[in-house]
Parts: sequence; structure tokens; C-alpha cells
Amino acid sequence: NTATVEGAEDENGSTPPPVTDDDDVNVVEPAISIVKTVSLDGTCPGVDSVLAPEGGATVTYCYEVTNTGDTYLSDISVVDDQLGAICDIPLLAPGDSQICQQDATVFVDTINVGTATGTPSDEDGDPLPGVPPVEDEDDAEVDVVRPDIRIDKTVSLDGACPGVNSVQVPP
Repeated sequence: NTATVEGAEDENGSTPPPVTDDDDVNVVEPAISIVKTVSLDGTCPGVDSVLAPEGGATVTYCYEVTNTGDTYLSDISVVDDQLGAICDIPLLAPGDSQICQQDATVFVDTINVGTATGTPSDEDGDPLPGVPPVEDEDDAEVDVVRPDIRIDKTVSLDGACPGVNSVQVPP
């Protein structure tokens, strides 16, 4: 974008000498994306949701942060709403990604949210004046399952089911 300014006639009817000035404006579109996943085996990236056994399970939360904008991002912080601070990424170029991970022991059904916040910057990490920080969030779910099974065994002499708890067999 270029803006041009020219002088105009004043209230006395005199026209000042022409004055012209041009100034270029760089338009940037910073953006950040976070994809939070979870795994039971410690691998990242994981999946959106896992089934964990009752009694406590160690899960690995994975936070993939991607600079989806057209300018560098600096001072990126990744925070989980239940686990707190996860990691800091000093500088991320447009199109680049980084994965942070955090292990946690889960005893109950859990949906928690990861948030990534970054400062639009130049390639040296110096903030761009007047450009606000960018932010994104995503969640992952752990469903604690309580497997349960019941079996009732009965017996019958005539093949009928269900039978009874015990029978006496003639000698």
C-alpha cells in the first residue's frame, strides 16, 4: 500500500508550493496453530482421544505448534489449562512446526486444552511494532474405562439353560 499527500490552497487563497510524500506500508498476516493430541505409548503426535485403564494411566500429551502466518513468531509459549506451562519456543519461521510433549498420570475422564501464544517478529526475533500477539487452542481427551464382566455358570442334567447352581448325579 502506498499513500500520497499533496498540498492544497490555504484560506487566504494562496497555493503553497507542491508538497508530496510517499510512504509504504507492509501488511503482515501472522497466525499460529496448535494441534493437541494424546498417546498411551509416549509417541507424538498421538490421537484426539484415548481409552485409558482405570486406576491411573500415564499418558503423553503432544502439542504441535505451527507458524501458519507470513512472518516469524517469537517468544511462543505453550500452556495447558490443567498442567500449566508446557514449553517455550524462542523463534519459529513461517511454515515451520515444533512439537512439545508432557507426560501426565490420569485417574478420571479428562478433556484439557492447550494454548499457544506467539509474538509476530522479524527474523531476529524482534517484535513487529503495532502487531498484536497471535493465539490458538486445541484439546485432547482421555476417557478412563472401567471394564467389567460378569459370568453366571449353571449346570443342568437335561441340557436346559440356564440351569441351577448344583446337581447331583446318580451313581
